Amino acid sequence: MTALEPFQDKRIRDSIARQTLLTTLGVEVVELAPGRVTLGLPFRPDLCQQNGFLHAGATLMAIPRP
Repeated sequence: MTALEPFQDKRIRDSIARQTLLTTLGVEVVELAPGRVTLGLPFRPDLCQQNGFLHAGATLMAIPRP
């Protein structure tokens, strides 16, 4: 697999950085590769439901929709 060109990497990272929900939740780009983006979501108390588990809505927001 070939690496992304620098302009592609920058374009993807900039696009994600402009998404206010992702930045509010603290989502970060962990890995970029052709056909693949891995995002990281921090485990924080304010993203948990009442029983202390990470809220499903916090994880579902990052899943691409067709």
